[in-house]
Amino acid sequence: MNFDLLKAICEAPGVPSREEVVRGVIQDAMAPLVDSIHVDTMGNVIGHKKGSGKGPKVLIAAHMDEIGFVVRHIDDKGFIRLQPLGGFDARVLVAQRVLVHGFAGETLRGVLQPSSRPAHLLTDAERGKPVSLDDLFTTSGCLLTKFVPGLSLVTRSRWTVPANVSASGLSQRVWMTAFLST
Repeated sequence: MNFDLLKAICEAPGVPSREEVVRGVIQDAMAPLVDSIHVDTMGNVIGHKKGSGKGPKVLIAAHMDEIGFVVRHIDDKGFIRLQPLGGFDARVLVAQRVLVHGFAGETLRGVLQPSSRPAHLLTDAERGKPVSLDDLFTTSGCLLTKFVPGLSLVTRSRWTVPANVSASGLSQRVWMTAFLST
């Protein structure tokens, strides 16, 4: 498998309806493999490879998006409230590293945290309450003038080193890499 391509696809953000960056990586990788390539009105990348006309027609499909968040609100202390894009289980998101992508191309690192008191100060009733997606926030510790609610995206952190890959949407991104490496 082409690890450099897998790294590029995995490191490209692409939450639902905002797949521009990952779409560009895929188009660049696909272009030399097909006779024509275009993006439809829904954002799908469609490549066509002409065959001999004697065999069966084959469709190879994969999705390129990943579940993530859009910035819903930034308060005056820099805490970022999130709106989920896709299905999440909030219980597995606490303390996960995230990337906050600004509209000006800047990316900051953050960590998802629930908006609750420290564990040693919780009542028994509070301790038994499950974490909700509405309770989660992140902060980067930086001034956030280049980040705008509704435009700035948040994706889960990813990293790639040879023989070790961790990324959101990894199953589909591995499939896309295998397809584009053939």
